[in-house]
Amino acid sequence: MQISVYISSGKKNAMYTLRSMRSGNGFRADNYIMNLARDPKKAETKARDWFARVKAHNSRNDEKQTIVSRATKVTIQKGVK
Repeated sequence: MQISVYISSGKKNAMYTLRSMRSGNGFRADNYIMNLARDPKKAETKARDWFARVKAHNSRNDEKQTIVSRATKVTIQKGVK
C-alpha cells in the first residue's frame, strides 16, 4: 500500500486542505485530514508541522497505528483536486 499526503486547494483556491491518497491492490481512496490555511505558504508550513508531529507521535507510540506508520511512502505534495 502506498499513502501520499498532499495539499489540495479546490477549484477556487479559497482554502488549502491536507488530504491523503491511499492506493494499492487495485483500489484508491482519497481522504480529508484537516483544513490548513487560505495562504499557500502558511498551508505548507502547517502541513509540515502536522507531518513532524505525526512522526514524533509514531516514534513514541509504536503500538498505535497511524496514517504515517502504515505508509510505505509518505510525501507532501501540492495538488489541486
